[in-house]
Order: sequence, then C-alpha cells, then structure tokens
Amino acid sequence: MKTSAGVAVGVVAVVVLAGCGSASQPEASAPTTTSAARPTVSPSPDPTPIPTASAPASASANQSDTESTAASADAALTVTGVTVETPTGTDVVTVEFSGSGTPGAMTTRTATAADPSSGAPVDLPADSYLGVVITGLTTPPTGGLQPGSTSLGGTVVTGTAFSGVTEGEAILWLGLTDPEAPYRVSTLTDPTRLVIEVDRSVS
Repeated sequence: MKTSAGVAVGVVAVVVLAGCGSASQPEASAPTTTSAARPTVSPSPDPTPIPTASAPASASANQSDTESTAASADAALTVTGVTVETPTGTDVVTVEFSGSGTPGAMTTRTATAADPSSGAPVDLPADSYLGVVITGLTTPPTGGLQPGSTSLGGTVVTGTAFSGVTEGEAILWLGLTDPEAPYRVSTLTDPTRLVIEVDRSVS
C-alpha cells in the first residue's frame, strides 16, 4: 500500500526510542474487508526493522497479525468522528469520514502505544493495543477530529485515541483487555466508514 513520509519518519523514530523490534509488514492487494485469526503472541529473538512507515508507532517484538487494505486512488478524506458500540459478543469501533473516495488501513497488535510525532505514551490504559494506520486523508485536514481525541471503550476495547494527520495518514489506537482478541476490518460506503470489530473471548 502507498505510505507517506511523515508518519513513516515518526513511527520509525518512536520504534528506535522505545527500543522495540518489529516484524516486516506485508504488502496487500486492495480488498474491502480483512480478517485476522487468533495469533500466538511471542517475542521475536531476531526482530526485523520496519521497512515502511505505515506500521503503528512503538510496535514491539510481540506484535502479530498485521493486515492492510489500500485507499482508493481518489481518496481525499477527513476523519469526523469515532464511536464504540457493544453488540452481543463484539465491540465495534466505527471511524466516520467526510470527503471523497474510500480510506485504507493497516492494523498491527502492539504491547505499547505512543504518539508518532513526539514518541510520548498514549494515555489509554489497556493490556495491549491495536494500532490502525488510516490512509487516504487530506493534509491539513479540513476540520474533523482533533489530534489527541479519545472515545470511551466497551468491553474488550478499553477506548480509542486519535493521533492526528501527517501527510495523509493518521493512527487510531484501540486499547484491548485481551491481547489475542480476534478482529476484522471493513470499509463501508454511503456514508463512508471504517469499521473495526473486535470479538470478546469465549471461555
């Protein structure tokens, strides 16, 4: 997927400061829906440096199951809001947009969450995090969600934190109570939305 230099520099800088390794991120074709199976989270003895900047900041050695979709060629979007709903068995995070085209997204599980520009830890209590890099955004955004905006969580999702836009990309952090919670990402239209569904564990 196409990435931009601003978030790339910020993300790589945060990874270096945090002293964490990260697995290479695969390039993906452009489906509108992706899904992630329950991974086995384990430290990597020989982590490989992140080759592109679209990986969320402070991705650690125990990250796993990265998924990605590309923004449409005509994407010029502004994030206008984030909501968290709790239907039976699942927490649903919905990112709303104004503008044209459809957004892209890359998701990665991490042990820590940090602001991509400053490297400061994100104030989002959780046992682990799901970083969602959103692409296809306008820079600077016309109005929209302010950097540092947060939303309250549901059950498995403890809350969300929005990083703000740098060169067409932004990171939305999801705090998780379950590091291995399965999730799915999909893009909906009329209106344009990015939906992240996180399943609660079944004992």
